[in-house]
Amino acid sequence: MAVLNLTLALSLVVVLCGTAQASSWDISGHVKYLGQQQFSDQGERFDGGENIRVNAQRSLGAWEFDIAAQSRGQDIDRLALKYSAEQNLVILGRDSISWGHGLFFNPADVFAPFSPVAIDKEYKPGIDMLYWQHVLDSGNDIQLLHVDRDNGNSDAFRYFYMGDRFDWTATFARHKDQNQVALGWNIPIGGALLSGDILSQDTSSEGNVASVVVNFQHWFTWRDAPASISLEYFHNGFGFKRTPTSPLDFINNPELTRRIQDGELYTLGRDYSAIGVSFMPHPLWQSQLSHILNLNDHSGLLYWQNTLDSSENTRLNMTLLWPLGKDSREYTGLLDEVRMELQVQVQFAWYF
Repeated sequence: MAVLNLTLALSLVVVLCGTAQASSWDISGHVKYLGQQQFSDQGERFDGGENIRVNAQRSLGAWEFDIAAQSRGQDIDRLALKYSAEQNLVILGRDSISWGHGLFFNPADVFAPFSPVAIDKEYKPGIDMLYWQHVLDSGNDIQLLHVDRDNGNSDAFRYFYMGDRFDWTATFARHKDQNQVALGWNIPIGGALLSGDILSQDTSSEGNVASVVVNFQHWFTWRDAPASISLEYFHNGFGFKRTPTSPLDFINNPELTRRIQDGELYTLGRDYSAIGVSFMPHPLWQSQLSHILNLNDHSGLLYWQNTLDSSENTRLNMTLLWPLGKDSREYTGLLDEVRMELQVQVQFAWYF
């Protein structure tokens, strides 16, 4: 699909906002500014930038048209025609899709997944696709997906089963000329949930490679406020068993390198653990403390994120990140002379 540039997209949205009736078009968006202060053994560095996004949506019976443009990332983030009626959903164009059950790591989501430490997960990047979902009378559903990309197309079939005690999904895909099979599940356990995915992938150089993610979530009340704890284990079948010490190590692991370059993976090691504790001390304030650990080189990342709904139309997000462990590990300056000691991120958002 042809990619429109940002100037044309914003001009189109401005025309829609100015000429369409409010009853016909639903216009929304945000203006965000992110400031980032990094402290390292080589000194301090500050980075900052804005992100302006405009969404336009119009519905006509079972049909819906979405378009969205933003100043950072993709020029056109959404440009899709949707049809939803009689247990069917069809999407043609650029939209987002999320598969998999990972909380921090999500190997079954190969379509623009978020980084485990992404500060802003409000909008998942869009992909050019043709998607069909049919809900059966039993409540189960089947999904067909075709993704069109410059670096390789994808085709997938997915079946979702919703049972009385648990649900599961089975996915069969041809992703960038490689076969994939994934099995996922959700199992309620009292007030908790056990979820996970097993992903098997064919490769041209390593044969069949398996990745696994398993997590446990428990929700409870502490001091009359909602809270939760999340535990996760991730096995990255493409990861290094030992910490890479030279760029040549990446050349000898082309499958991992390609997936990192394509934004499908964000980790280098083989095994990881993660824990997150979330607490809402006030209805407008949510705080989450998380820790990610590379079990192979014992480096980790501790991050503390606080989100404050400062008003009806504004939100303030503050995040602190601390790398932990010995030098020259994945989270402590791997193949880099600069070791980050602390990073502070502050994001302010205004919604309209």
